Amino acid sequence: MKNPKSRHAWKKTGTPSSSTTTSPTTGTGTTGSDKPKVSIETPEKPKNVPTIRVKALSSAQEKSAVELIFKSFWYGWKNGVPEIFNEIFAKYGSFLSGRVQPSKMVGTPQKHYSSINSKGKKAFVLLQEVILPMEGESKAFKMIKTSPNILDQLGDVSPTDAIEFVKNHGKAYEFTKKNEETYTYEDDRGVKREIPTWAIA
Repeated sequence: MKNPKSRHAWKKTGTPSSSTTTSPTTGTGTTGSDKPKVSIETPEKPKNVPTIRVKALSSAQEKSAVELIFKSFWYGWKNGVPEIFNEIFAKYGSFLSGRVQPSKMVGTPQKHYSSINSKGKKAFVLLQEVILPMEGESKAFKMIKTSPNILDQLGDVSPTDAIEFVKNHGKAYEFTKKNEETYTYEDDRGVKREIPTWAIA
């Protein structure tokens, strides 16, 4: 039939004439090939970088370096120096021990004329050679007051008298025995001082 409005028209065509078939519209999303590309560049190697050459220390320089380590006071360690240092640096010798000057006084006489030797103990070698000349009297005095090891080596001698005999190292006086561990003397100002027996040359 030619009349498209006839109720029989769809039977011949298979689809209603008024119907139209549409295909879904393809989306316009970004496909994998359309994704933006990121360019990664390999950083260039720095130019004109100076080459640092480490020069080997001579034996004398090594010895000086080790000596500096031993001269430094290591708080919390006996005598201010970790004992392991003696093992680590054995080939260079024990510098502090080498600078200790034991008393040459024979026995403990009632009176003895000699000089002050403040280098009779390792910690006092450090005080005499490093702390006092480089950091001053106040730092040396503070070290004496706060170091249990030094206070133990002083016995009955006060920190005030201790800093005085460190300052007067090498000066001669007449020493009078107080007991086996301590002597007395008068300093240059006439002040009576005490000094450990080991600090008399």
